[in-house]
Amino acid sequence: MTKENPIRDQSDPLRPMMMDVSFPDLGDDFPFGRDELEQSIASIEDRKKLDECLPGVTLGENTVVLLDNNNIYRATKNIGLRMDYLKLKRIFEERCNLRSMVIFSALDRDDPQSLDWAKWVRKRGFGLVTKDLKRYRNRKGVIEAKGNLDVELTLAAMTLSDQIDHVIIGSRDGDFVPLVRELKKGHHRKVSILGSSGPTESDDDAPTGMSSDLIEEADNFYDLVSLKPFLIYYRPKSTKS
Repeated sequence: MTKENPIRDQSDPLRPMMMDVSFPDLGDDFPFGRDELEQSIASIEDRKKLDECLPGVTLGENTVVLLDNNNIYRATKNIGLRMDYLKLKRIFEERCNLRSMVIFSALDRDDPQSLDWAKWVRKRGFGLVTKDLKRYRNRKGVIEAKGNLDVELTLAAMTLSDQIDHVIIGSRDGDFVPLVRELKKGHHRKVSILGSSGPTESDDDAPTGMSSDLIEEADNFYDLVSLKPFLIYYRPKSTKS
């Protein structure tokens, strides 16, 4: 019997992206159920403030969210946010016609937890594009891991642009400035950036933080610092005795 591969077929990189993004069925392995998740969203007192954090997100507008996972992870870590991706997805589902939310992430195939995470993401209704994690020795002699999916994200954005009104790119990387410019001027699409104005890493080899050029080129900037209260991962205490 062939073991199920949690990673999608790499030969067809865009097949899962335009999937049905209705709220997925939550299994017993999910840390809390549908009722608790809906309650956590509904209990946000200042929904107007949340709407103000997301200018340009419009009901009925075909929208895709493309997330540079490794970059977003660094951004959320720097501001002390353990982000709940399901909350992020649900917030956009309530405010636009979210065609898909796609995560671009490097995976360590030797790490069972990494593969389990990929399987969990696919099961919850996200698109997932992956690349094997590569390890290298930096100039200080320290072994580091790296997996860049800028090309894959760019390919997805250009391929989907004819079907989408609004492209939201989750990244702080200034390398995406040409992509944003082309989507806006060449394809006449609205483009927004999801990133963080928070502190940057102190390590010399780490990214330098949020690109100001990327913010200036985009139509809108969605700041994770402002969105933080709405995206915190919450795991209720167990009721088991």
